[in-house]
Amino acid sequence: MADYPPKIVKAARDARDAHPDDIPAAVAEAEAAIRKMPEFASLVEKLITHSIRELVYSARHEWNENFKKDNGFYSTNKSRPIEGCVNEAYASVYLYKVGGSILGKLTGEDALRIATSELTIANGHLFNHRLLSFLGGVVPAEKRVEEVLSEKKLKKEFDRIRNEMNFG
Repeated sequence: MADYPPKIVKAARDARDAHPDDIPAAVAEAEAAIRKMPEFASLVEKLITHSIRELVYSARHEWNENFKKDNGFYSTNKSRPIEGCVNEAYASVYLYKVGGSILGKLTGEDALRIATSELTIANGHLFNHRLLSFLGGVVPAEKRVEEVLSEKKLKKEFDRIRNEMNFG
């Protein structure tokens, strides 16, 4: 979002805040606000490029998912026939896409930079997992978090997990 003017980013954040549980409504509100801005016409190319980039990322993700599925990473089978699988994996592992790059084309410098980025993303997911696991243990299945925990108690747990993970 850093590539966009502050007014555009603010419109997106305002819409997010107005509709925290309804992405289509947030998108509609942000789009309506941004389209009314005088600088909208000059942003159209950038918005199109961003949308196309997201499509490419989605296509790459789909390729990775299929690669993993085809090579047994998501298999529920206890074993796979060895014949052909190893050769198939080694023939295509250079094409594995990670961090916006193709594995076989990475330099050592690229690998370290992407490793740092991937760790940051993974830590965010780990934090979310720990927070949601806690909430799943204290919030009854039919209740909402806001019905069971005060914001003060939720913030205390949020901060506890963050501090345990040294994000503090």
